[in-house]
Amino acid sequence: MRQTETLRNIKKAYRKRADLIGNILADYGNDHDVETIHRLRVAMKKNRAVIALLSSLFPERSDEIKRWKIFKKVFRCAGEMRETQLLLTRVKELPLDRKIRAQLRHELESELKRQKGKFDHAVDQFDEKGDRKLLRKIHLLKWERKKETPKHALEKYSNGFLEKIRKMVSGKLGEEELHEARKHLKVLLAIIPFMDCENGKESSRAVYSKIEHAAEVLGQWHDGQVMKLFLRRFMRKNKIRDRQFDNILSNLDRADKAMRKKIRPALGKTGR
Repeated sequence: MRQTETLRNIKKAYRKRADLIGNILADYGNDHDVETIHRLRVAMKKNRAVIALLSSLFPERSDEIKRWKIFKKVFRCAGEMRETQLLLTRVKELPLDRKIRAQLRHELESELKRQKGKFDHAVDQFDEKGDRKLLRKIHLLKWERKKETPKHALEKYSNGFLEKIRKMVSGKLGEEELHEARKHLKVLLAIIPFMDCENGKESSRAVYSKIEHAAEVLGQWHDGQVMKLFLRRFMRKNKIRDRQFDNILSNLDRADKAMRKKIRPALGKTGR
């Protein structure tokens, strides 16, 4: 049985983030500030990717390792809050008169209050013992395969995601495909740093940089989609017909078309 540098790094990163998640959930009280929620989401997102990676590297232990449900509810509630917090920030920048902007802010603040209640309930139900148990199981994992090194297993796993993205680039890139590509990119951003010790830092950084750029482009596209969805829902709910909204939505549609022209080339570079 072997404990490789790659596996040690994966375990170390998982433990560090698990401790961060535990500390935030233990100490947050009623602290729902944007930065705290963002840090929690990022740590959970990366550890989710690590759990999936380890489940692939150790298929015989997959049922024990793959316990994402421990985090799922907190992660989902934190994501809803994060999106609303970002919308509140962006609404300030919209060219709207004061009364309509106040309506938008009231709508978002009411939604955020409801989401905070759900988040608090999810935190109260967080399975801390299950989280510690999962951490111990991950700590005890040992590499036992003789015909395949962790380097090859890790490369095969990451190449699987890159291949999925390559297929998307050569086909239709509708909203469903773009959301899926965004998920794949986030997984790759979480696991590629573990390849440093295998492939050399410069090699991994070059790949990481291309994937990070594609993720940023898709992130900007996603933010525009979220804003359009919110504004249209707000207009329907309040039966609003206003030229200000029409102009904003037209600008968002133009920005969407411009972003889509950048997405395919950015995704295409991730496989090179």
